[in-house]
Amino acid sequence: MMKNKAFLGSLFAKEQRYKLIIVLGVIGIALIFLSDTLSSGDDKESPSSQTRVSSEDPDEYAARTEKKLCKILSGIESVGSCDVMITVGSATEYVYAENTDRSTESADGSTRESCKSEVVFTEEGGERQALVKKIIRPQISGVIVVCEGGGDVKVRERVINAVSKLLDIPSANICVECRNT
Repeated sequence: MMKNKAFLGSLFAKEQRYKLIIVLGVIGIALIFLSDTLSSGDDKESPSSQTRVSSEDPDEYAARTEKKLCKILSGIESVGSCDVMITVGSATEYVYAENTDRSTESADGSTRESCKSEVVFTEEGGERQALVKKIIRPQISGVIVVCEGGGDVKVRERVINAVSKLLDIPSANICVECRNT
């Protein structure tokens, strides 16, 4: 124990103090360069990957929604088999999370505002991806349902109510017709 105290005391002696600070500084700089070297393959990405906007095809979205809606509607009493067609107005839009820095500078009676924003990235499984803040699904503009029970007023009303509630569209944009047998 006395040997350890003597060793520590000699490290912090005035002559040794400067050498110790220099050695610790060199080790710190070496660790910084080493960490940059080890992670350079993962962190560097092409500028196009930052601005990449992935979007779902509106036709694929409509087709998936049509299948689900047809399955649900055919389960309603007296509807029978049905076909559904959906019209979609736009593609799926992804809103990414951003870090925003706003600054205001005043000089000579004028005010200047500057805004700098960066997309936030997450890393999963060694792959960097932009953090999605919100997904805006395509807007459905109209639906037509052709079903066996479409000639009955009560069935037609139930189908219109179901479609309106499920897709959050006004009943005026929904058409229900009787299947030609």
